[in-house]
Amino acid sequence: MADPMLNHDIDNGSNFRLPGLVSHADNVARLITAMSFSYSGLQNPRLLECYFYAPWGQCLSHLIEDVGPETFINPQHKLAPFDRTSIQAWLKQKQKEKDDVKMFEQQRKANMLGKPWPVATPSTAPTPGPPLRVIAPADQVNVGESSATEERDDDNDDGDDDLLAEIPFETLPDQKAKEKSPDFSILKAIKFINRLTGDIITPEDFPKNPADWDIVRIAATRVLLLAELKPPASRHSKDETHFQLVLDNNLQKAGLQAIDQAELAFTADEKLDSVIALAVSGEWWMWNLVTRASVPSLELELKLIAPPSPHQQQELRKSHRLQNTEARKAEAAIQDDTEKGKVWNGMLLGVRTEPKSYEEKESALDFPSDDQKVPYQPANSKKGKEPESEEHQGPRARTVLQNAIPPYSDQAKASIFDALPPPGEWSEVMRLSTPASNQGFSILHYFIQHGRLPASGQVQPNDGHNPQDHQGAEVRANAPPSQPLSRMNRPRKS
Repeated sequence: MADPMLNHDIDNGSNFRLPGLVSHADNVARLITAMSFSYSGLQNPRLLECYFYAPWGQCLSHLIEDVGPETFINPQHKLAPFDRTSIQAWLKQKQKEKDDVKMFEQQRKANMLGKPWPVATPSTAPTPGPPLRVIAPADQVNVGESSATEERDDDNDDGDDDLLAEIPFETLPDQKAKEKSPDFSILKAIKFINRLTGDIITPEDFPKNPADWDIVRIAATRVLLLAELKPPASRHSKDETHFQLVLDNNLQKAGLQAIDQAELAFTADEKLDSVIALAVSGEWWMWNLVTRASVPSLELELKLIAPPSPHQQQELRKSHRLQNTEARKAEAAIQDDTEKGKVWNGMLLGVRTEPKSYEEKESALDFPSDDQKVPYQPANSKKGKEPESEEHQGPRARTVLQNAIPPYSDQAKASIFDALPPPGEWSEVMRLSTPASNQGFSILHYFIQHGRLPASGQVQPNDGHNPQDHQGAEVRANAPPSQPLSRMNRPRKS
């Protein structure tokens, strides 16, 4: 039987609310506080990315409020470029090589003492490091549940878990440099072991006191969602076009990094078939279901579409100045030394350029016209000064654009299935807490619960029931495409 959701007013997902916001009313005010703090010009004058960890950490925590204690959030989760089972096989091989060499030495010493023992050579040559497995694309997408076969395979590796727990991965050569750390990761623990008895347990068997946490050992986990955050667009965009350009650029950067991180997640877990990638810029976000087969093998370069940053503009101006200086030096070198001087030790000496002609402008009238006046706004009132007039008082209008502009839309689709992007493509860009965003979070909530997206063959969830009530018609979400997809797809035009 499907797990019921906290929200029973769902029709097409546009009324979906994060379970954490439903269970605790104060969380709404807390989320507003965190978002206002992140956008504050006083608290975050440089508009840094790290300030937005507060609101988005809350959103992801509220998203998994009702999906079970085995699902949790890990900021800056390390994705290693190898499979854990490959490390186990490598350790077994290294131990076998040591045993073979030890036996060889014992037999050699026995022969030296006149004991006729047959001398055997080591069976295998030493390997330089952990072997990399070649992982074939999976036929089905399933990340949420572990099958009976997986449970049996995991049971056979209990001894390997003890061996693996004593290995510091960062000491392995040439591996730490290839790690990646998403800003947020949602993981699901799929196997718990009692450290005292060695038995497989469930969260219901956990100790009641959190101080006894060390009794529980997590033997296997699986990544469900990877989120990459980027700074938002400027709080003072000059127009909507500039705001959209900067927003698109930030989301593309976040999307490319999220796809790279998903590729590494597939390398680290050979049983992982799909993962949700989340790209965030301020209060705007989009998502993508990344499958193992859809990850391309070649990396594509990111083309910036936003205007150059202030630092880039400064570098361009500096480059132009250097080019002009070099041109002046070259021109001076070919002229007569007695008239224009010489270039000595990289410095231009004795160069006298013709002064520019200058004509003094006519003095302004004593009483200028209205067209010649410059707009003036008095300074803020301080102690000892007259207060400002009423026309200068009042709250300042918000400059962060609220309403979505084409190709974005705040409105939800007619059904949840219409909101599903094509396989391997990104969803439309959504603003947090709008009907479109609520619909998107309802899809992610379903994926985290069931390990797959709702399929279009299901009964439409606008009949007053939840999508989970029609599990009989579910199929694996989004079969892998026939051709590898690009790492980044532009938001689809609406």
